[in-house]
Amino acid sequence: MPSVSLAICDYLGFAPIWQALPPTVTSYALFYAILSASVVTYRLSPLHPMYVFPGPRLARFSKLWAMWVASTGRQFTIYQELHER
Repeated sequence: MPSVSLAICDYLGFAPIWQALPPTVTSYALFYAILSASVVTYRLSPLHPMYVFPGPRLARFSKLWAMWVASTGRQFTIYQELHER
């Protein structure tokens, strides 16, 4: 009997790729994919408490924007501009 994760992958058309992996690997991959999608959806939705504050969209759900700002060397000026909004 195939696992639920393999059935979902088969339904989505990923069956040939995922059948080569053990069911536990596909289960973990699906779990983290669904978890990530739900976190991003929640953080971008009006249900999130920080939704009303302006700011970059990428900064709402990821630390990549903060890493980019830090790498530019202008972190203090960018944060000052955001604070003045």
